[in-house]
Amino acid sequence: MERFLERRFRLDPLRFWDEGALAGVVNLGLTTQLFFLGVFLLFHQPGAYLTFVLLQALYLGLWYLWRIVRSIPSPR
Repeated sequence: MERFLERRFRLDPLRFWDEGALAGVVNLGLTTQLFFLGVFLLFHQPGAYLTFVLLQALYLGLWYLWRIVRSIPSPR
């Protein structure tokens, strides 16, 4: 999908795949989710975990859109 977007919108691959673009998602893996699941269960708040996961999905979607927008070359 990324290659299609790069070709379709003529994205700059150096900006799409740079460290800044990946730094915001590096700690959102399964280990982080399991850690927060344990924290929410420890405090007897399993419903808060669902909110956490849904907000994490929203964050990732917005982060992906930000990566696309910032990689579109300027028309100047």
